[in-house]
Parts: sequence; structure tokens; C-alpha cells
Amino acid sequence: MRRNSGVRAARKRSLPDGWAARPARARKATTGVIFNIQGFSVHDGGGIRTLVFLKGCPLRCPWCSNPESQGPLPETGFNPVFCLGTEVCGACVAVCPEGRLRPDGAGGFVKGVPPEPRCASCGACVRSCPSGARSIFGREASAAEIVGEARRDSVFFERSGGGITLSGGEPLFQKGFAASILGEARRWGMDTAFETSGAAAPEDLLEAASCASSVIYDLKHWDPARLSGTVGLRDPGLPASNLRLLRERRPDLPVTVRIPVIPGFNDTLRDLLKTASLAPPGLPPPELLPYHRMGESKYQILGREPPFRAEPTDPSAFDSLKTAFLSSLGSGGARTAV
Repeated sequence: MRRNSGVRAARKRSLPDGWAARPARARKATTGVIFNIQGFSVHDGGGIRTLVFLKGCPLRCPWCSNPESQGPLPETGFNPVFCLGTEVCGACVAVCPEGRLRPDGAGGFVKGVPPEPRCASCGACVRSCPSGARSIFGREASAAEIVGEARRDSVFFERSGGGITLSGGEPLFQKGFAASILGEARRWGMDTAFETSGAAAPEDLLEAASCASSVIYDLKHWDPARLSGTVGLRDPGLPASNLRLLRERRPDLPVTVRIPVIPGFNDTLRDLLKTASLAPPGLPPPELLPYHRMGESKYQILGREPPFRAEPTDPSAFDSLKTAFLSSLGSGGARTAV
């Protein structure tokens, strides 16, 4: 999935008073949990777009640049760089209903970094923090509310051929909610798109596609054993079979295939060509996305260690690999790679 960044700073909303996490099964399809709305994106569909990041993902890609997207419910984060300490502040200690926050004895900075099973992500510490050290990733929103916010940029959509794109996480993890957003956007005449790893039930993919103007489809590896063992996909053949089904049922729907190039995982020409061969005939050449480390700081804020570290892809080496990849595709290499 696309990393959570953009040309214009993401819009922020304060956490409503009295808000508390509710189980996903209690929500209607017209509401769900998002963790960001980002305007002025130009890399996720045609024209200038508004990206909506939905929480929840069935995969656990070690290189994930949006770790805050993986869990389905809101979760708290803590950045000690901004903490004023209890000698100056201590507001979060006073308001935590679970009593999970305490001074660490070294300058009064507050412990209680997630994950912590007693934390209900109620948001009390976030609302009380004057410095922004405490944050919460995720809020409940309705499809109508999201589309209403995106409509503020309608003049840019009209002039550039842009629209709204759902990202994540895996948007289809909240299948009904994703379809509701796309349908509501369509009702207002917006161009609609969603990104997916294909790790979803076929009927859920087709339902979302029925409301979409285009789809951005991630393929990660051609080897089912490697894919399953690395990202935790229970049915490693699902992304490829879903992509074939999508093309069979919606041959008119534009689909962009993307392959993230991950060091040590799929960064050889052979692996990339065999992965590209999973795409049905008639699609444009897959786009290669270079590996980056922009999500590492988010793991720390969430109280986790990044599960994967590698040196960022050298730009010249990546360009050479991309040139060789496209050249091989042009000569039929994606169909004959061994």
C-alpha cells in the first residue's frame, strides 16, 4: 500500500470527547475506521486525488510503511521526543482511567508505551497532551462524512481528472465500508479507485470493483511458499486468482499492477519477471516501487521494533533493474522467466 504521505499535509481532526473503540462487528457498513485523509496525491490514480486510509489488513508485510494500518481498531502512540515529562506536565498520568502511565524515573518522562493489553485507546491521554507526544491512530467515520471532505477538492478533481482513492492497510478488510465510500463518491460524480493486495474474498473484490473507475493491484511474489511464509497470507494463490477473476468479470476496468521491490525478497530480475507473469494478458507493464524506510519511526511510536531493515534501494541500481525489467517484458520475458 501507498505510504501515508503527500504533497499537502494531511488534514487532522481532534478526537471527539467520549469516543471509545467499538468492536468492528458492531459497525454498519456505512461507517468504519480510517486513520488519515490525505489530499493532493498524484501517484494513486489519475489526476489530483484524495487518499482515504482505512485501518485493518490481513497481511503482515515486514517492510510495511504504514504499521498503524494493520490493526482494525484505533490504537495509541507515544513519541518521547515531544514528551514534556511529569516535572513540567504529567497531564496524561492524571487522566488515564487504567492507571497505566507513570514516570520512568529519568527526567519524569512517562512510561506506558504501547502495546499494553490494558489500554482501551480511549483517547483521554491524547486529548490531555499539550505537546503532541500522545497520538491515536484511527477514528470512526461515515462514508458520507469522508466523501463530504473529499468534495472540498472537487475543483481540482474536475480540472485534473482526479478523484478519490482508498488505501490502507487493505481497504477490502472493511469490505462493506469500502464499497459504501466508493458508492457515495460515485453518487457525487467522482472518479473512484482503490488499492488492494488481492487478499480478500473474490465477491468482496468484485463488489468494490463495481463502484470503481480503476484499481491499483499489488503483487508481491510469484512463489506461494515464499509469499505465505513472509507476509502471512493463508491462501498465497488468492492475489493471482483474484486478479484473473477481476479481468474476466471486468475486462473494461483499468487495472494498474504494482510490485514493491524488497531487498532480499523479490529484488532479482528473475523474481520480478515471474511475479509480473501472474498478471493476465492485456494489462500495462507492472510498475516497480522502490523500497524505502519511511515507516520505521512509526513502529517506534507504536512501541514496536521494525521487523525488517535494509538499506534503501540505490536509485541508479533501481533504474538499471527497472530498465532491464521493462526490456524483458517487451521481449516476452515475463512469460518465459525460469
